[in-house]
Amino acid sequence: MEALHLAVTVAAVWIPLAARLTPANAADNRVAPSLIEELPQEARFVLGDTHYDAEDLRESCLRDGRFLVTAQAGFLPAHRRGSGG
Repeated sequence: MEALHLAVTVAAVWIPLAARLTPANAADNRVAPSLIEELPQEARFVLGDTHYDAEDLRESCLRDGRFLVTAQAGFLPAHRRGSGG
């Protein structure tokens, strides 16, 4: 199996900026640096899910003047049992 890793713009229309096809077991945070290298200088915020929340990736983004924004592991309070959410 293979996995497609994409870097896209976040707007009304998503435009692919970089892509990598890797074996399915390739770690997202290990593939991400090669995608981020291809981003235009104007791209200041890199958005990703929890799999991209790695200290070395965060530091790499900061060195390039970018900010890594990722989801945090765990459940939101609205998703807990009995909360009605």
